[in-house]
Amino acid sequence: MRPASIVQFERLYLGALAISVIADAMNWSAAQAAIQRNPQIAAAGPIVLIAGLAISYVAMIALWYLAARRQSAVAKWILAIWFVLSTVFTALALFRGGFSLSVAAVLGWAAYLLRAWGVSYLFKPDADAWFAKSK
Repeated sequence: MRPASIVQFERLYLGALAISVIADAMNWSAAQAAIQRNPQIAAAGPIVLIAGLAISYVAMIALWYLAARRQSAVAKWILAIWFVLSTVFTALALFRGGFSLSVAAVLGWAAYLLRAWGVSYLFKPDADAWFAKSK
């Protein structure tokens, strides 16, 4: 049986993923416009955006599955490192004036906070013991 911390991680992380999908769908036209401003990738069209989102979502789902269902400590640490990197890139975007109060941006922040909360559950004592059993 999975510990409560892992169940809570799963709920928060998958909730954040669902909110991210909604935010990305709402932000689709702005993302396409950003791609069109870059001449190196504009020729590829929306396939670049679709591929990037698909790879990102597949990686997120795979890491969730490995951490929450397969007891992978490696996936746990990849999730933690990925979150730290996303925090760094978010901070850089804020310093460059990338702050917006659109609905999509607010949903993105909500997903970010849920993801932070969820990843923190991977480091609770019952989760640590659960990951240790997988070795």
